Amino acid sequence: RLSVRETEQSVKAMSAPQSGKPSKSSIDDPDVRRLETQISEKLGAAVKIRGGKNGSGQLVIQFHSSDELEGILEHLSR
Repeated sequence: RLSVRETEQSVKAMSAPQSGKPSKSSIDDPDVRRLETQISEKLGAAVKIRGGKNGSGQLVIQFHSSDELEGILEHLSR
């Protein structure tokens, strides 16, 4: 159910080299990896979930251009 643009962004995000060391939570927890994949597919951008103390954490959405950012923001505003 993705548009052509969303599909292109998804492929670009999946094929982009990952910079930096993955967070410990994304390595150890298959549920976190599954969530990263699901969110990434919906937004068409690479996503990382970084766990913190006491259940807190960060959701990091990567983008490579202002057009890609606009596409992500459109998805979030729906």
